[in-house]
Amino acid sequence: MLDIVFLGHQGWVLSDSNTTILIDPLLVETFGHGRSEVSVFPPREFHWDKFPNIEAVILSHEHEDHFSIPSLNALSRDVAIYVSPQTSTAMFEILTEMGFHPKFLPLGEPFKLGTLNVFAEMPDTRKVGGDEWGVCQVWVWAAEGECFFTMVDVAVDERNLPKPHPSVPVATVIAYPNNYVDWMHHSFGFPDRGDMREWVVSGFSDTLKAFGRTRTPEPSLWLFCGLGFAFSDSLAHLNAKVFPLVNTTLAEIVHSLYPTGQHETPLPGSSYRLENGKVLKQKDFALFLQPSSSDQWPERKGSTGKELGYPCYSTKAPLSEQEWVTLENHLKTFFSAFFFKTLFRDLVWLTPQKIGGKIPHACVVLLDGEDGYRDFVFDPRQASKVSPSAAENPWETYVAGFECWARDLLGVFEGTIGNFRVSAGRWRFWCHTPHMLDPEHVQWLVPLFPLYATETALKLYRHLWSIESKQGSARGLGRKSIGK
Repeated sequence: MLDIVFLGHQGWVLSDSNTTILIDPLLVETFGHGRSEVSVFPPREFHWDKFPNIEAVILSHEHEDHFSIPSLNALSRDVAIYVSPQTSTAMFEILTEMGFHPKFLPLGEPFKLGTLNVFAEMPDTRKVGGDEWGVCQVWVWAAEGECFFTMVDVAVDERNLPKPHPSVPVATVIAYPNNYVDWMHHSFGFPDRGDMREWVVSGFSDTLKAFGRTRTPEPSLWLFCGLGFAFSDSLAHLNAKVFPLVNTTLAEIVHSLYPTGQHETPLPGSSYRLENGKVLKQKDFALFLQPSSSDQWPERKGSTGKELGYPCYSTKAPLSEQEWVTLENHLKTFFSAFFFKTLFRDLVWLTPQKIGGKIPHACVVLLDGEDGYRDFVFDPRQASKVSPSAAENPWETYVAGFECWARDLLGVFEGTIGNFRVSAGRWRFWCHTPHMLDPEHVQWLVPLFPLYATETALKLYRHLWSIESKQGSARGLGRKSIGK
């Protein structure tokens, strides 16, 4: 017997009669590294006195919607923490400083957590797009063989499907990720993405083909999860911008194509039991968790139009000259991380003649004070030089770039602001030749990933941990202290 409870977003509680583990738990309502304009969706109500004993936590990768310092602070320090081998030393260090004893997930070989069996593997990292290449996908099964598989953030296809160990049972329930977000409302120069329903059809069909290739039967139940966040306050308008396909719509599209399968969208606290080869959905939510009343849910209504204005996260107070010197030095380090990456190679190849007279440099426009700004350009043909720009209209002069508040970007570089707090609604980016260049938002964020910017990541984690420690919100959820 294996019991499955959905925590929200992509978090799970998995248990048999003796052992309970968590995967990617978000146990607080704030979503990501920072304050509360981004929250878990739909809102939830925890009953901590009924929360089960916890043997271990698996953190599939280091993204802030899976690795939450305030959530981990709710745990007793005797809970085992397993992390992806692609974790930065910053994550390992902060977990140790918090009092945990983190371990790498063993890859490629089944292992035991209490009486549960676990197998973890990475999809083919050569064929995973975007910033999800550090993801570990996880299989969990009970002694009788009932198996759950979460793809986490990578919908598998024939190119990247990891090969489970021969002893791993066929998964009866699979968690399928919905990563259909649209950040293009803060861009210009890019063509319209069109109807994302076509992407759904293609993506899910590719997943089914992958299962067919490995002669793996289609699972008894698909659970569509992810996109478990919503915006409020100064970012509330984004609820009508970034969610072109919510989970219920995704499940409906898939079910219309494959009506013989079971396709569901769980809510926080939704519970399923795998027993004797069957999936039994429990009528009631888990004792320790249920969704808040739907009249408390923010409305998320798709993806509509452009939104090129944006608020500041920190303050609009102008930077001092010394702060500008610091920021320019950070920009030099930032752009050095692009060396020989796709953006660098594309810019070297481009010429003004190829791109309608635009200058093939990457530009950063930094807003300062109420009306001012400074802009800097990266020229890969001039020893990767970063220098101030003299262009009157940098947005039209340079082929590609991004714009944000100077003090916000300085905070990201200094480790006091998580990059998601800027990239989600507090910047805009452009490209005049997207058919020749691909600087979408993920490309710009590459130098900020913890494996690149480890020292900055550790500063941020320590900053968050310092705030969390002062709030004293540790609940002691663990093997021994829960329910006491």
